[in-house]
Amino acid sequence: MQRVLRAAGESLLVGRAGGLRIMLCASGLRGLAFSGSASHAAVPSTLCSRPCAVRAPFLHPHTSFFRNFRTPQLTIVNVSRPESRVAAHDKAHSATPRTFQDLGLHAPLVSALQGMGITEPTDIQTLAIPALTQQPGNYFLASHTGSGKTLAYLLPLIHELKAQEAAGYVPRPRRPRVLVLGPTRELTDQITRVAKSLCHTAKFRAACANAFRSLSEQSRQLSGPVDVLVATPTRFLQHVKEGNVLYRDIRWLVVDEADTVFEQGWGPEVAQILAPLRAKPDPARVLLVSASLGRPVVRAMKELVPDARELKTSTLHRAVSGSSHQFLGVPPGGNKLQLLAEVLGADSRRSQKVLVFCNTVDSCRAVEHYAREEGLRCVCYHGDMPAEERQESMATFAGASSSSSSSPEQPPQQPIMIASDLAARGLDFPGCVDHVINFDFPATSVDYLHRTGRTARAGKTGKITSLVTSRDKVLAQRIEYALQHDEPLDGLSADRQKLPPSQVAQLQRERSNVKVREAVAVLGPKGLAKLRATNAAA
Repeated sequence: MQRVLRAAGESLLVGRAGGLRIMLCASGLRGLAFSGSASHAAVPSTLCSRPCAVRAPFLHPHTSFFRNFRTPQLTIVNVSRPESRVAAHDKAHSATPRTFQDLGLHAPLVSALQGMGITEPTDIQTLAIPALTQQPGNYFLASHTGSGKTLAYLLPLIHELKAQEAAGYVPRPRRPRVLVLGPTRELTDQITRVAKSLCHTAKFRAACANAFRSLSEQSRQLSGPVDVLVATPTRFLQHVKEGNVLYRDIRWLVVDEADTVFEQGWGPEVAQILAPLRAKPDPARVLLVSASLGRPVVRAMKELVPDARELKTSTLHRAVSGSSHQFLGVPPGGNKLQLLAEVLGADSRRSQKVLVFCNTVDSCRAVEHYAREEGLRCVCYHGDMPAEERQESMATFAGASSSSSSSPEQPPQQPIMIASDLAARGLDFPGCVDHVINFDFPATSVDYLHRTGRTARAGKTGKITSLVTSRDKVLAQRIEYALQHDEPLDGLSADRQKLPPSQVAQLQRERSNVKVREAVAVLGPKGLAKLRATNAAA
């Protein structure tokens, strides 16, 4: 049997190093066979102990040494910045002292932040708080996902409310002073929770108006004084029509996740809400907040708030520091579900929180079915689910690791969340998402930013794995290049056009260096020389 295997291996022999014969097959490096007598059995190598999907660390098979063997190809890009930087045109703000006290916030707000364990402002908070408190006007606030934008606008606006009360203002029923609009029920609930975490110490009232609760229940809450109202556009207009809310005292209109609001067609509703606010004797100020500056937001800024000033950090449209991006190329005819199972295997054993993104609801259901067949616990999160089921899925995903019913001897398996892009924008998952997997590669580079922004938030680290098919290859290459050079991702296109020659040459040099290091580690210098000679002869 050993002679038969050795004879078959002659056609697959690619090098000798230290008396070892290395064979490669269609599923990767299987093992090493000694070139001695037939009594020697094949022994497993350290490389073959890894899953098949991560044995050959190259994304581009057409330039790989092992291009003839149909192995899944992997490229890893780690994003790490020595320290966060602010935009060049805002350098004057970078000298601002890095404490909330020095930013001049109301003392109870600082105490509330300390109770939450937040002691140092982020870059966007350092920019926004002085601007909103000292230079009133309309603003566009933009920074990468997970950078603390919600607190960046809530803190200065609440500070202004307390200053207004100190000057003699008395809150009245049905007259909020800050209106925050969000595109989804989940996001408005999340913003309300952040506001209420501050209100007990800072002494203000926050309410939420969305489709999770009935109009009558919310109208009873609005019948008393409310300082901050967080709502979806449609539900807010319903309350206005019913007479439950009055525009008269609203001083600030905040549109959070503005890119999603305007991309999904909420522009007319926002314009309808903004018109009476701008017509008041004391017009309300407008604040647009977003993690990306796309065409819909730019168009809305020009039409609705042409005088808005921009506050943005240099990390806008860039990957989050502390994130590791893995691009796993799916070979022709490869099974994405099997590759996903191999990628998920180690994470499920380590009880990590894993978020899998799919492009369609049908894809979500297929992945869910396959994961359950593989014995993996999972929950779904997409638009075809009732809102109550989505809430239950989120609660299960967030709280499984702290379940009181679990025993120390047999901890519960952390469920995997399988989601559509509904979970990609704005949501701050409770706890920390350790691993984001793009089962379906996102359609745009901005979608890639939003998805990958669910991990490595608030200074933590995280991993992103993307399964790349042949049709995703162009966009994946351009994202990979931008990540390697810490460039913005917003202008990247999936059009099948060649990269600029300078980028092509630089990528080839970098990948060549990586391939040489990997090949030397596997084959040794002599084996690498023989491999090159074999390829040249072929």
